[in-house]
Formats: sequence, structure tokens, C-alpha cells
Amino acid sequence: HNYDFLRVLLERVDPLFGLSNGKLFYYKSKNIEQKSIFSKGKDPELTPIESPNAHKGEIRKIIYSKINDGQLDVLITASSDRTIKLWEPKNVKSNPCFQTIVGHEGSILDMIYMNKVDQLVTSSTDRTMRIWQIDRARQLLLHPWFVIYQKIQDFTSINQQQDVDVWINCLEVNDTEKLGIYAGDSEGSLLKFRAPKEWRKKCEFDFEYKKKGIHGFGLIQVLDVKKESCTFTIGFDQKIKGYGAQQDEFFCMNNPQKVLYTSICWDEHEKLLYLADEVGYIYIANVYMGEKYTISKQLYKCKTKIKKIAIYNDGPFRTLFCFTERGMKAFRIKMGQKTQDIEGHTDSILKIICLDPKRLEQKTNEEIKDKPKIISCSLDNTIRLWDSKKMDVINVLESPDNSELSCMTFLANCCLVATGHEDGALRLWNLEISSSVVLKSPKGGNHTNSISCIIGEIYKDQEFLVAGSYDGTLSIWEVSQKA
Repeated sequence: HNYDFLRVLLERVDPLFGLSNGKLFYYKSKNIEQKSIFSKGKDPELTPIESPNAHKGEIRKIIYSKINDGQLDVLITASSDRTIKLWEPKNVKSNPCFQTIVGHEGSILDMIYMNKVDQLVTSSTDRTMRIWQIDRARQLLLHPWFVIYQKIQDFTSINQQQDVDVWINCLEVNDTEKLGIYAGDSEGSLLKFRAPKEWRKKCEFDFEYKKKGIHGFGLIQVLDVKKESCTFTIGFDQKIKGYGAQQDEFFCMNNPQKVLYTSICWDEHEKLLYLADEVGYIYIANVYMGEKYTISKQLYKCKTKIKKIAIYNDGPFRTLFCFTERGMKAFRIKMGQKTQDIEGHTDSILKIICLDPKRLEQKTNEEIKDKPKIISCSLDNTIRLWDSKKMDVINVLESPDNSELSCMTFLANCCLVATGHEDGALRLWNLEISSSVVLKSPKGGNHTNSISCIIGEIYKDQEFLVAGSYDGTLSIWEVSQKA
């Protein structure tokens, strides 16, 4: 769980991991002088936690949290063996398990802890969601003792014509002043349960609403971003969706690899969404700018499934932790870092365009994706084409001396660069053969002053160039696809 793993880092304790056989392990520093296993030094050693009360099935969820009004550090585990166990995280040698919670009649799927009310919430394949809280009648015990407080069941199917079992796949705390719980079910619906106004005195949750079938299949994770007042969900339909404060959808993206997203987390510092999938890809999305402002990188070359990701902010540095079935890797995140000074232009730069162009195959006349490139234009009256990786100049196109450049755009369908000039001229440039042509109106309606702005637009599969001039006029040109 993202938050709980960060708590492990902040408390400087050894991280703990649950395995599919029900055993717990923790990473122990080999070098005594190492303050943290993530600092430079020898690789950490994976050490088992020996306990006669270990789980008998796969550990599905681990939470590290402070409970009982922040007085006690506790490790909580949930398993497919239908039990929840509470452990002393700093006492890993002498039987650290101090309570086993039973009650569910099916495998436990997810678990969250609400620190504001000291309540533990679990969901299971027995089609129930259960809320546990500390028994105040047992305050004299050495450790807090959890008992059942509320049971929520009878999750109805969106398909009323069939008798379908529905259960809660994933849970998330809506940790605002209006305390609530988000629950994603096995049919792809998002449910919300709200606490009463006086939840500090007594906190029983009531059903608030259900967004039916937001994903084609069940939900995998719900992520609530409190400061941005938005919620993100990933499902078995290979999509991620984002919802605003009024629960209106503002973001949706299919997985480019056509596989499942497995985990998501939010970078509060950069306001970016990180996503992981089951073939080893990490995606970084600017959800406010749209799907096209998403970058991706395959961190694991052999299509390794990333099970969980977490972001850790340590001052100016940020670290991305990726968890797989084989272990964990940490990646340092660097953004906005200056890599080099790129020289070429001799005067002020007017515009830079980053593009993913296409080229025409000569024999078949089919469009083939070309390597990403960068185009720049400058007051030195040149247009330069750059290699996006090495940032070497591929080609230099020079405008006539009597026709200075004033603006530039790129026509995606035709794969042509369009430029406006100080003398009112409009030019189309072919980057492949380094040639240009001046656009002229047969009716003599050319611009008489400098071109101030140009843009390319596509309407009904036809591309148009729109230009504005200091002479107070607009011109619209129909551009044919180049041969």
C-alpha cells in the first residue's frame, strides 16, 4: 500500500513484505553503518519473521500505521486464509503477532485503516465489507484489541435479470472533513459510503451513491487525491479514469500496450499521475493536459508484472519504488534537469515544435511512422530539423532574405511545415526534399502586412491552414496531401 510503505521509510524501520505462501519477510541492512537500506552500501538481506501464528495463505495486503490515537506502531496483514493479523513491527524476533481477527467467510481482497477514527475496514469474497474498531473495554491489555463494529453487505448487481455475486475488490479512504470510504466492486462500479456529521463521537457508515459500470469489468484500484479533489480508478477493462469533485469524468486513457494497469500513485510535488502495468511499463500522465501529454518507459525488459508503485519525496529528490513478484527496485526521479546547451540558431527563436511525423513508403505509398523530431524557427531566417535524442541538426532550411520569418506551425496530415513571413507571405516546406512553395490566392487576396499567427486544423478529413495578419484579415487555405 503506497501510504504505508512511505510510513515505513519515514520511520526508518526495515521494510516488510508478504509472500504468496503466507510468510512475512523484511529487508535488513548488511552494513551496520548504513542508516537506511536505500542509502549506498551493500545490498540488503531478506530475513524471515518467524511466528507460529503465521498466515496459511497468500498475504493480500500489508498496512503499517500508528493506531490508538497515534500511540502504537502496528503492522496489519490480510490474507486469503480469511484472517487479519496484527504485529509488532519493531519486534520481529519473538512471536510478534499479538492478535488474529476472524470473521470473514472468504478470502480478504483489500484493507484500509482510518486513523481519524481508529477503524480498520476489510472487504472479502464473502460479499461483505466489515469495519473493526478497538474495544475500549479492554484498555488494560498490553496491545489494543479489535472487534467487529459494522458489517455492510448485500451489494446488488447492476444486471437485475441475473443472480450475480458481487463483492468489493478495492477500498480507499476519502480522508476529508466529510469522512468517507470509496469501494470498487467486481462489476466495475464505484460506491461511496459516508460517515455521519458527528463522526468523531460515533462513526457508522451509510451508503451515499453508486456510479454504475464506470469500467467494463471489475475495479483494481481506487486512488483519492485529496488536495486536487479528484479520484482515479483502474479496472480490468485496461483503462484508467479520473473524476472531479462533482464526480464528472475528466480523464480516460486506454493502456497503449493493451494490458492491465496494475497500480497508480500521485506525485504531489509535480501534480503528475504515475501508472504501472503488467508488462513492466511505467507511465507518467499530466491528467489536466490530456492523454497525449503522457510519457512511458519500460523499466523491466522481460515483461515483468509490476504489482505496486509508490512515490517517496525526500526534499528536492523523489524516488519511485516498484514492487514485483521477485522483489523491489528504486528509481531516482529527475525532472526539469538541464542536460545540455543546444547551439545552432544565431538569433531569437520564434517557435519550437515536437512532432511524431510520418513518411510515405515510395513503393506502396503507405504512411509509416518516422522517428520523433523537433523543429525550430528563428529570426535568423532559418528552420532547423533536430534529432530528438542526440539533438543534432538533421537539416537546415533557409527563407529568402527579403521574406523574414514571423511564425510557424506543422500540418500533421500533410507532414508539411507552414510559415508566416513579415512581408505577408505564407510558405509550405517539405522537410524530406528541402523545398518550399509560396501560397498565392488566384483572386489576389494575399496579405499586405506581417503574418502574426498561423494554425493547422482538420475538418472532415481535410486539412486547412488558417492565418492571421497585422492587416486585420484572416485567410483560410485548403491544403492537399503531398505526394
